[in-house]
Amino acid sequence: MPVATTNPLSRAMRKMATSPAFRKVGPKVVPPLDRFLHHLTRGRVSVSGAIVPSLVLTTTGRKSGLPRLLDDAEKARVWPDLVAVWPAFDDYVEVSGRNLRVFHLEPVGG
Repeated sequence: MPVATTNPLSRAMRKMATSPAFRKVGPKVVPPLDRFLHHLTRGRVSVSGAIVPSLVLTTTGRKSGLPRLLDDAEKARVWPDLVAVWPAFDDYVEVSGRNLRVFHLEPVGG
């Protein structure tokens, strides 16, 4: 079950992330800043981690060499869990017009 980040900083970041100003600036600033901080701190610091539980994952699919993208029905089934963690997903999809990709990841014994 997803766990929503509910500390005061996270609540403030959620409010900021849904503002019109952040929608214009955030997508240009946050990803490069995240990559820089991730590299600089060897993965210990992330801007997006203060907003929503996050991770950086590099993976390839077992058969195709690609992560498995959920189809529309599967995505509709898990979407409420994603919104429970980050309510701004719905707002972002509506404002951006984007169809966010959702991937299914399974651990492999090792």
